[in-house]
Amino acid sequence: MTLALQLVFDTTMTGTDVRATTAQIAEMMRPGTAVKGKKGKRRAQVVKFEWNTFAFEGIISDYGETLDYFSDTGVPLRANLNLSITKHEDAFPAPGGGTSDVGAGSTPPTAPVASGDSADDVANKTGNP
Repeated sequence: MTLALQLVFDTTMTGTDVRATTAQIAEMMRPGTAVKGKKGKRRAQVVKFEWNTFAFEGIISDYGETLDYFSDTGVPLRANLNLSITKHEDAFPAPGGGTSDVGAGSTPPTAPVASGDSADDVANKTGNP
């Protein structure tokens, strides 16, 4: 599962270079800990995006930065970041702390399907009419 989002950083009130802030997020893309038994291989860092009760953990799979406002002296003051965070587990837990039915650790029911089976036939075979 992938969460795509756009973040806007603006330092016009302080006049500082906005890249000092965005560099902290770009740094999260650097490989982290070494992979045991694989010389030279490193794991991607896991990041967590939280907004109120919503939380999503994964790795930053895509990063794009656009500088779109500058001071009179050429200091970049506003940046738009487009991020994609990818997770390979149950990415969207149900409200209240539970998890959805399908995700890491659960397997959806399966059944043999004949070429003439309708969607209802398949649902009935898997026990989920």
